[in-house]
Amino acid sequence: MQCREGQRRLHLQTLGAQHGGVTGTRHELVEQRRLANTGLTADDQGSRGPAARARDERLQQLPFRLATDHHAMNVHAAVGSEPGCLTGATTAARGEAYPMKQTDRRQIGILLFDGVEELDAVGPWEVLSAWTRQHPEDGWDAFCLSSDGRPVRGAKTLVLGAHHSIDEAPAMDVLVHPGGPGSRRMLHDRGHLDWVRRQRATVALMTSVCTGSLVYAAAGLLVGRRATTHWAWLNELSELDPTVVTDVSARFVDDGDLITSAGVSAGIDMALYLVARLTDVERAREVRRKIQYNPLPPI
Repeated sequence: MQCREGQRRLHLQTLGAQHGGVTGTRHELVEQRRLANTGLTADDQGSRGPAARARDERLQQLPFRLATDHHAMNVHAAVGSEPGCLTGATTAARGEAYPMKQTDRRQIGILLFDGVEELDAVGPWEVLSAWTRQHPEDGWDAFCLSSDGRPVRGAKTLVLGAHHSIDEAPAMDVLVHPGGPGSRRMLHDRGHLDWVRRQRATVALMTSVCTGSLVYAAAGLLVGRRATTHWAWLNELSELDPTVVTDVSARFVDDGDLITSAGVSAGIDMALYLVARLTDVERAREVRRKIQYNPLPPI
């Protein structure tokens, strides 16, 4: 036990050195990383300085209230046990909607990259585009972005097109970061990890599918947070950041301003839940029926 605790403390110190030079106990590191990821400093937190006020303004502009407690979901909670049904666990977990002006347009971006697991991106895209195109009155748009705006080649060779480059994409309210073999390189890509951290400072709701959560962990976003990933990579997630509270059975986990899903097809469940959280359960039921999503595997 002493050896494991020593390794844990060493990992926390390493994280601190990698992400802003903060060190200390687990509680201290979690709090310091929380402030760093929101763009605040300890002084800001105490005095409500400029960074804190800017963060408050961004939060007040959201069309939904972020959940403050933890919710781990499974497939039945996400899509219901009956056709067209979303069960009570999802209803209780989602944020309450704020009134939105008709002129406001909120943006959901799905990141594409070479080696992306196709369904990680296309599953949420099917759900979110079906919703936003069928109901523009809800005030949301969805788009795909890649590093340079050019098409990418997926893990199984499917070519996927992007609407925008990272530099030219609209400011996002929600980011969906898929996983796949291509995400492995991102764990050591300092430029991409810095980009993810910058999004954390401005994007209200960060979400991931499959091993996209490993990228978040490598960027320091999951310190002390509850999360999940593809079943085959749960140990890797814990090794990247031992402070992460991994949920091994959930299809997706809502941890307030972070939502992570399990592997591949679980991104569809998460996206349906996202529709419910950003609007209401009835809208999510409508989308689910439209795409005829009622998982009944034959084997």
